[in-house]
This record gives sequence, structure tokens and C-alpha cells, in this order.
Amino acid sequence: MRTKIFVVLAYVSVGLFMALVLRNVKLPDDQVGMDPSFGSFNAFLQQLAGKRVTTDFQVDYGSAVALLHRQDPYGISREIFAQFGLPSWDIATANPHPPTTVVAVLPFALLGYQNALTAWSLLMVFVMIWTIRLMGVRLAYAAPLGVAVCVTFPGAFGIGNVVPVIGLGIALAYRYRDNPLLAAVGLTVAAAPKASGLILLLPFVLSMRWKTVAWTAGFLAVLALIPFAFYPGSWSSYVTGGIEAIALNSAREANASLLNLATKLGIPQSVAVVFLVLIAAAIAVLIKDTFWPTVWLIVALLPIAWMYSLLTLIPLFCAAVRKPNPRGVGSVVLATALTVGSPPLGLWPTRVLPLIVLLAAVALTQVRETAFWPDRNGLRDIVRRRRRSPTFTPDVAGEPAGQAAVRSPGVTAGSDG
Repeated sequence: MRTKIFVVLAYVSVGLFMALVLRNVKLPDDQVGMDPSFGSFNAFLQQLAGKRVTTDFQVDYGSAVALLHRQDPYGISREIFAQFGLPSWDIATANPHPPTTVVAVLPFALLGYQNALTAWSLLMVFVMIWTIRLMGVRLAYAAPLGVAVCVTFPGAFGIGNVVPVIGLGIALAYRYRDNPLLAAVGLTVAAAPKASGLILLLPFVLSMRWKTVAWTAGFLAVLALIPFAFYPGSWSSYVTGGIEAIALNSAREANASLLNLATKLGIPQSVAVVFLVLIAAAIAVLIKDTFWPTVWLIVALLPIAWMYSLLTLIPLFCAAVRKPNPRGVGSVVLATALTVGSPPLGLWPTRVLPLIVLLAAVALTQVRETAFWPDRNGLRDIVRRRRRSPTFTPDVAGEPAGQAAVRSPGVTAGSDG
């Protein structure tokens, strides 16, 4: 309890300092805003101070403000910015994120943009630290590591985005995998920002954690229904405007997605998807685990990817180096160096990001956990139960076969009931 109180007080104190003090201080490169050529630390401070700069958060914030005013959250972004007095940004498409993302940002829409940017960016710093801590790293190390990620690229751009939230959800789902309610919270947090997080349900299905799956479905259903209370056409508007925005962004030359790379090489995206899934499946069989290969697949299958998309892999990298071995540690170190050392924008990421995803696959092969490997005995038990007819034909002991089936154990070590 003391730790939680300390964290809340630290968050509030730092947030007030950034909003009331640092925002009024002229930074050395104040006038350049988020220009990456002026360094990651400048971009980091611009967001934490809540300067009037454009960030990816602004797109979700604009949709949340529109929703709060019972207007279409998927109108043209630049028009929403102009209507609600946000920094000018010529985005001619709708928000590409689903309504569940807008719901997550809705509380911040109660604040003005600059205060909301401070609150969100600082929260993402805490999220980064918490993600590393959940993966078993002591707080004394997790705190400086999390801050270090945030003050270097791509973390400096990542704190103005929803990507860190996905990593936190992954870490929560893994850490509390045997607690159906908390694991479901983690899965919901991972899936709410982007639909790609939904595939993280697969390991829980394969390991028969049905309560977790049910709780997750319930949480996501609630999040999906909330927009209807403000603007009934939210989802239909997303299906038209939001999906179109995804298609247009996917076709951008600077999109570093592996699927976009496949298109540039003349490979159909459907073929690329099958190939990546087969790689993940092969690694899953090799290491006898389905959770971490699925985490890798979330990034590998992104239709739109930027350097800060790699922040999703932080829990995987933590798992890979937990039991140090030359191949795993070497892959993580090299991938980290390439991530930090490469320009965050432009065409360099289109060459570097696929290499980092490959290194992540190498690191993945060094993970040695079996918590999410399907239990053969459990699967056989399910098949056996289905074969038994619930009739009243007496068995050898003179009991109805249906009752005998009900009395069988039927709960495996990997199941949550």
C-alpha cells in the first residue's frame, strides 16, 4: 500500500511541476517542437511539459473530445483540431485507432490539450517502468531502465502514443496468467488500443484458460459499448473513415511494416501473413510455448509500423534475458542498439525495423517456458468427455455413463477452470 501511495504522489507531484513550472520555461530548442533532428530529450521534455506540440496522442485526444461533445469521433482529424482549438496539423484522414482506444483516452479529454498531454506522457513513463517491473526486474533497475527508454528514440515518440499501453497489457497478462480476472485485465489493456492485440487471446485458448477468455470478452464488450452512449454511430463511422485511414497509412512509403515490405518486394500480403504465422508456429513448437511467439506475431503482423511500435517487444526482451545466454542476450543488445541508434522517422526504419523483428525472433528461441503449452492430457480429457454420451446406459459400476463423465477430474494444470 505504501508503494502505491508513493507512486500516486510521485505522479501528481511530477505532473504539477511539469505543468506549472517547466511549461513556462523556454527550452533550448523550444521553437522546433517535436523535430527529431533536435534530439530525443528535447521531444521528451516538450511532451512532459505539455508544450503546444503535435503528437500522435493529439489524434486520439481530438476523437475523445469530439465523442465527449457527442460528435462523430471519426471526422477528418484536421477539422476536429480546428473546431476544438488544438494545434494545427494537416491530417486529411480520420483517426485510424478503434473506438476502444478513444474510450481509453476519454478521461484525458476532460482536461485542456496541454494538461492532457502532460498527464498522458507522464503516465506512459510510469507505464514503461511498470511494464519492466512486472517482468521480474527489481524496481531499483526498472525505474532507470524505463526512464532511459523514454528519453531516447523511439521512446520519446512512444510516450505520445498508445503503444506503451499494449506492452503493459502483455506484461500484466503474463505476470498474472494464473489469475483469470487480472490476466483478463491485461488482455483487455493489450487489445483495446489496437485490434492486433486480440491475437494474444490465442495462448489462453490453447491452454484452456476459459475464465480468462470469458472475462476478457466481457471487459472488451463493455469498452466497445461505451461509445454508443455518446455517439451511436461511432463504430459505423470507424468502419468507414477509420479503416480508410488505416489503408492510406499502410500504403505510405515510410511505413516500416513487414507487410508493407512484402508489398514492395512484390509478395502478396496474404503470403507474407502465412509465412510469418508459420515462423511463429515453428518457434512455438521449438520452445514449447505459445505466449511469447504470439507477442512477436503482434508486431510482425502490424499493417502500420513505426520505430516506436517496437516498444511492444519490451516484455519479450525481458523474458529472453531473464535466463542469460549468449544468443538471447546478444540478440537483445543488438536489437536495442539498432533501435536507439536509428533515426525514428524517414526511410531508415523501413530497413532497420524488419531486422530488429528478426533479432527478436532469435531472442525468442531462447525463452524456456511452458506455461502456455497445450496440455495433452487436458485435450484428451475433453475428447473423452465429448465421446461419452450423457445417456442412462449403466456402465460397469452400474452408474449412468453421463454421471461418470461428470465425476471425472477434467481440470488440468494449465487450466483456470
